[in-house]
Amino acid sequence: GAVGVSIALEKFLPNNPSSDVGLPRIENSISVLVCSKGGGGLLNERMELVAELWEANIKAQFVPQEDPSLQEQYEYASDHDIKCLVFITEAGLSQTDLVKVLDISMQERRKMLKRKKL
Repeated sequence: GAVGVSIALEKFLPNNPSSDVGLPRIENSISVLVCSKGGGGLLNERMELVAELWEANIKAQFVPQEDPSLQEQYEYASDHDIKCLVFITEAGLSQTDLVKVLDISMQERRKMLKRKKL
């Protein structure tokens, strides 16, 4: 079978594009962790998506285990200072070809703001 995925690249682009003519550059500091939820780990699909991201000059990794738990994937992201997670699921790939993008740094900012309000 084949896997097709759509990724919103604007999530990876800087808010203020450079003044260079052409497409804005992807920030060098952005690193993505391709994660899976269920589906036996979707190892092949995670590897294929990482390869596609590399081709688009986006730093990407995956947890090098066949079926890592969500906790293991979050810990890997934390240990490697990865703030952007891309989640794939078997149902999402087979029915909609969509992925979920999670920006951990935005979640951390929201938590800090909530603490300041308290």
